[in-house]
Amino acid sequence: MNQFLTNIEKDMDTDLYDDMIAKTIRKINERRRRRPYFLGFSHSLLDFINGLIASQSRDHKLVVEQNSRNAKERRSDFYSQAWWTNLKLINTLESI
Repeated sequence: MNQFLTNIEKDMDTDLYDDMIAKTIRKINERRRRRPYFLGFSHSLLDFINGLIASQSRDHKLVVEQNSRNAKERRSDFYSQAWWTNLKLINTLESI
């Protein structure tokens, strides 16, 4: 019994160290990911800002295009087709 409790305590210590190692690895990876960003900022501020603005512009265009596609689907006749009405009816009957 004593050996069993000792093994459990060792497992808990191992889990603690494993969590600490995993957190450290996550921090290292995050810092490796951020490093080029800050290096770009420190080397050439003007190029960095121009690149950042271009990137934000591309992201904004993608969001606007996605929203316009969703708006077209909402206004389309997609949901007024006969199969959609049948599906709603079936769904209502199943919930009763």
